[in-house]
Amino acid sequence: MTTFLSDDILALRPIEISDGNLLVDWQESWQQTELLAENLPESFFQREQQARIFQASDDQDLFIIERRSDHQALGWAAIYDMHPSYRQARLFLMMDQDEAIRQGHATRTGHLLIRYAFDELNIHRLECLIHTENPAAMALCHTLGFQREIIHREMFQFGEGFIDGLTYGLLNDATRRI
Repeated sequence: MTTFLSDDILALRPIEISDGNLLVDWQESWQQTELLAENLPESFFQREQQARIFQASDDQDLFIIERRSDHQALGWAAIYDMHPSYRQARLFLMMDQDEAIRQGHATRTGHLLIRYAFDELNIHRLECLIHTENPAAMALCHTLGFQREIIHREMFQFGEGFIDGLTYGLLNDATRRI
């Protein structure tokens, strides 16, 4: 299990089985649910099974984002699809509250994850894959120093149609300027 990541305001802790309800509740409440293309679990057992999927494995580290002052869970984040031989991985971040985003918590979380990926996991290339209907994610990628690299035409099913996806990339040497 990975260690905690933190700064003076936020702490990122590994996801635990007991976080299953929290993760499912977030999925149910966010508009992005349509992009998940999954059936959401309804029973306690199904929610626990869902949390097991979210637990860390060899190719992913998953975290709950908490405010240090009151231990309020604000969202979750992941470094996933890790390929040690290629020194690549993807970054994922989902915040629960608009307030948390406006206070810069998403940016703080991104910085913590980038430092962890590059300094602890020895990742050289980090990617974010987002859909084009998420301008906040595009702005966050830009703020964190990611470069827009690829447009994936009609990558995500959204309602009855499809929307494009974007890949943003960040190389290890770029983080030294953050």
